[in-house]
Amino acid sequence: MKKLLVLMIVFAGYCKAPTNFWNPVGEFPLLEKNGVLSKDVKNNFSLQTVDNQYDTLLINFFAPDCKPCIIEVPDLKKIYQNIQLKKNIKFIGIGSRLSSLSDEEVVDVNLIAPEIYKFSQAYKLDYPTYVARTKDLKNYGLTGFPETFILYRNVNGQWYVKRKFVGMITEKDVNPFLK
Repeated sequence: MKKLLVLMIVFAGYCKAPTNFWNPVGEFPLLEKNGVLSKDVKNNFSLQTVDNQYDTLLINFFAPDCKPCIIEVPDLKKIYQNIQLKKNIKFIGIGSRLSSLSDEEVVDVNLIAPEIYKFSQAYKLDYPTYVARTKDLKNYGLTGFPETFILYRNVNGQWYVKRKFVGMITEKDVNPFLK
């Protein structure tokens, strides 16, 4: 009888819904169309400020000096174009330098912004692009570039990671997760 009770308790623990809500701290300044960072902090991106109309969020972290980041751009542009008709999905890009992940000091986003702007212009990125500091990349748990997160928001407004892609993605990889 004791063994049965122990088994029931163990089994009940495995059946519990996971509570892996994701709420990393970090604000990313918006790179405006003219290549400068928005001075209006209301334009910054953070998970806490995403409009309630969105229940799916795709975040692509990239670096202009990253060859796989360059290779995946055509697929990212297709993904962005395809989700424009869906009002519940937000797609953003967040750029930095490859060296940002290993730097111990906070990278000055004003120094990185021209590189991100040049990249976004060269590849005609239509989606909103932000610039990352080292500490914010670390808060988001980045291990390299490119990395893409697909997040879902639950009924309580909490975000959780539905899928994390390490390395290049394709439209085919992402589409099953864009609800």
